[in-house]
Amino acid sequence: MTRIFPLTALALALTTLFPASASATLVGDTVTAVFSGGQTVASPGSAEVGPGVEFNIGLPGSVNTSPIMTVDVGDGTVTFTSRQIFFLGSDRLDLGDLDWIGPPGRIVGFTILPGGQIPGLTESDVTFTDDSLSVNFSGIFLSGAGLSTTIELDVEHGIVPEPGSLGLLLLGGLLGLGWARRSAAA
Repeated sequence: MTRIFPLTALALALTTLFPASASATLVGDTVTAVFSGGQTVASPGSAEVGPGVEFNIGLPGSVNTSPIMTVDVGDGTVTFTSRQIFFLGSDRLDLGDLDWIGPPGRIVGFTILPGGQIPGLTESDVTFTDDSLSVNFSGIFLSGAGLSTTIELDVEHGIVPEPGSLGLLLLGGLLGLGWARRSAAA
């Protein structure tokens, strides 16, 4: 028993100092979308993040049959792809409830990835809060179908121990109590 306690203490210390990394993802999260300011709308108003397109942007009545643009929310990215030629007058897209599944996270920045094809969309058109992203499309001319731009979100995640780490902590505590009890009895 005297040899088990030092090994348990070592495992406990290593687990505390170097917790197993937990991954966080937007996949499975329900995100909201509001396209406002102009004549276009977003459909649906909320969607669960998964493979493929989450939102269509278009004119009321044809938003799902003939979208102007699609929005694909990925695992830390948002991709906009034009579907037809269109001038976006004073339109703005607000994506909300970007809540990570896994360790909690908050948006602390973003990057418009190189190679973006939607002309005129710059970093000054994008704002964010801890759990939302707004893109101002005012004056953007979608000059053809298939043009895309991706925004990568910079996210800060809190450290949350994995269940395995918590189990080791509990086991170490129980072994330590057992060792202390035996030492007191001797």
